[in-house]
Amino acid sequence: MIRTTTVIATMLIAVFMIVGSAIAQQKPLDVIFENMDVDQNGFVSEEEWHNAMQKRFEAMDKNRNRNLSREEVEESKETMRERFRSRMRRKP
Repeated sequence: MIRTTTVIATMLIAVFMIVGSAIAQQKPLDVIFENMDVDQNGFVSEEEWHNAMQKRFEAMDKNRNRNLSREEVEESKETMRERFRSRMRRKP
């Protein structure tokens, strides 16, 4: 239970870091839905949420030990910022 809570909290932090960076350019909900609403129906289903969080966790877990270290989270934060900035430069 504690591990699940920690994973969920970490994923929420990752989502909010992306959203926080996007406020100046896009509305936060637009960013969330753009990334999570795979079927583009205007809703993020439980399955879409879990899939997005699982992908994010796997991307953050560089050594593939199914645990996130502080270093992996910090590195991921920088990677996400760079990726987001790059994506924002490409948008008209």
